[in-house]
Amino acid sequence: MAAGGSILSFPNRGPWALEPLIDSFCPRDGIVLDPFAGSGSSLIAARNRGRRFVGIELDPEHYLTASERLAGISHHSQAA
Repeated sequence: MAAGGSILSFPNRGPWALEPLIDSFCPRDGIVLDPFAGSGSSLIAARNRGRRFVGIELDPEHYLTASERLAGISHHSQAA
């Protein structure tokens, strides 16, 4: 929360916006590390590009959001 009680908002362009960065800066056998994983967009992008990943998130709400998003991708990819 920002000073004065307002909630901070961060723009989220989605995992697809991060994929070119992962392709450019993480080798195919590399690991993406996001120490501030938030809702998991970087982790989803890493998975989409075939990279292993490690995400760290202290906020319980963001952790649950990221976990649910990653689980949804896992279930979707297994069903396909």
